[in-house]
Amino acid sequence: MKNIGLIQKYLKRVLVVLVFILIFYLGYTDIVTNINDNSIDAALKYYQDKSGSETDMEGIRAASIRLGCHEEIRIYKNNEILMRVNYVNGRIYE
Repeated sequence: MKNIGLIQKYLKRVLVVLVFILIFYLGYTDIVTNINDNSIDAALKYYQDKSGSETDMEGIRAASIRLGCHEEIRIYKNNEILMRVNYVNGRIYE
């Protein structure tokens, strides 16, 4: 009986850690930070240039994630990622 209690104790701890990791990871990657509106504007312009000037931009949105020395910007339409780009020192990189 003592072993079952010990196993349950460790399983609860593992479960808490896993939930924390999932929440942190999923929450972090999908947070719209908009730290730098220039990066969002540059990414949207880059997307429009790459996909053609006649691209319908209605419903297109961008989310910026700060990753230390650069930002990752994701372009979405209907919650589907269309493009990921990086913004470093005022430049966009695919």
